[in-house]
Amino acid sequence: MYRLIAAVVVLTLMCGAGPGAFAAEIAAAPAEQAPDIRPFTSAHFGLAGTVKVDGITVDILGEGDLRVPDQQRSTFKFGPFTAEVIMVGDTVYTRSRFEPRWTRQAAPEPISIGPISASEHTRLGNDAKLVGTEQVGGVQTEHYTSPLDLSGLIEPLLPVVDDRDAREALRSLKGTVDVWVGAQDRMVRQERIILTVRLPAIEPGGDPMNGTMDLTIAYSNLNQPVDIKEPARNDNSPIVTPKPNVAPIFGPAGAPASSTTPTSGPATGQPAAPGTARPPAQAPVQVPRR
Repeated sequence: MYRLIAAVVVLTLMCGAGPGAFAAEIAAAPAEQAPDIRPFTSAHFGLAGTVKVDGITVDILGEGDLRVPDQQRSTFKFGPFTAEVIMVGDTVYTRSRFEPRWTRQAAPEPISIGPISASEHTRLGNDAKLVGTEQVGGVQTEHYTSPLDLSGLIEPLLPVVDDRDAREALRSLKGTVDVWVGAQDRMVRQERIILTVRLPAIEPGGDPMNGTMDLTIAYSNLNQPVDIKEPARNDNSPIVTPKPNVAPIFGPAGAPASSTTPTSGPATGQPAAPGTARPPAQAPVQVPRR
């Protein structure tokens, strides 16, 4: 099950289409709602959120660097499981503490990375709406919300997925995206992705399960130099647990950046002071180069 969850999370970070996609995809939206977005060429990202399946909640953390259109180096933690991912062109490298040696796979389709809201595969709906202006990571932003059209992302994958249950789960995916755009530089500073999915039963003859994934992704170090290389075959460096400085947003799609839980600490696991709420989601700090 955790492998399916991991695949869906990584899928959300493979959706960017590179410069210029956002404006083209929402051209049919009302003019007053269509945000003017300037694409970035590289960024550091931090990710925090949850997956909920049949009453069970799994925390998700992640951080890494990306370079548009097709390079990423990142670490993810799905509950107790940690995995590293490197993407260079159409090749994906992965490893975990269970399988510490890098494995190499060719992607079935060309991979583009970047913000979900800038993707030609996850087209925003025609009813994208301006929520308001909010502070994110000390930057004044405009907040937009929209349903996601996932058909362009999912349909090319179905012919190469052999498992019938996995295909049905992919077909059931629905989602929304919220995006916070810098008011001055017009670059994406934060996104929130909510996906719902119908998962196959775990027990024989059991009922299918409803799942929800809710992720907040913050972008920082925009347009700074990023060096992402294929891993060495003999790489035995330790896998580092991600500790992004991101507070996940709660509430329905369209909730403001300040909608964070009042009882828990930031994504690093530190408790909040009694009677205080989490701060708005902040852009993550840069991890040391390895």
